[in-house]
Amino acid sequence: DNEGRKRELLSCAAGAGVAVAFGAPLGGVLFALEEVSTYFPRKTMWRSFWCAICAVLSMQWLNRNGSGKLVMFEVHYHHQWKWFEVVPFMALGIAGGLVGAAFVKMHAAALRFRASSSLLTSHPIPEVAALCFR
Repeated sequence: DNEGRKRELLSCAAGAGVAVAFGAPLGGVLFALEEVSTYFPRKTMWRSFWCAICAVLSMQWLNRNGSGKLVMFEVHYHHQWKWFEVVPFMALGIAGGLVGAAFVKMHAAALRFRASSSLLTSHPIPEVAALCFR
């Protein structure tokens, strides 16, 4: 009957299910952390992690596919990456990080301005109208 306990068990079960489906216990825990639970304390994270590990090891021990593989579908790459292919992806990652950092800085500055401006705090309806119909 304890709602907190039910949410904890649901997080562990979802993490274990994703871990078994993809053969990735840490991925299952991160899925449960992000999608399932609204409140995820540290003890629930460890319990979910151990549940996912036990589920993956049980699946491996059962060998349901009969192939000895953990998952049914695997991706095999037939060629190796060339260094000139990696450079554009590194540039995209760096650019995405810089744009994200700039966005966070601008958002923090906008929030500071909004909190310090008495005109905006005293007239909330015109502020919302200006933002909606811009």
